[in-house]
Amino acid sequence: MLNKVESSDWLDKLFQMNWIELFNYYYNNEKPLNKIIFENKEIFLSYETKSFYFLLKKYKNLRQKIIDIAKNVYLNDSNEF
Repeated sequence: MLNKVESSDWLDKLFQMNWIELFNYYYNNEKPLNKIIFENKEIFLSYETKSFYFLLKKYKNLRQKIIDIAKNVYLNDSNEF
């Protein structure tokens, strides 16, 4: 079943977010993520949605390399967010 989603200012802003801003939510300072707070709205993520934290858990042998790449490539210029 498909549900209709009504447009709203906060939802429009979420869909207009650039990928680096969205990556910052995904990265979540390497901590588990079960919800995102955006524009004072709580967006609860499904159990199947995995954050950066779970990527690090899955590839323990590559953990530091993954963190270094994320920081150097994706987060290097995003300190302004």
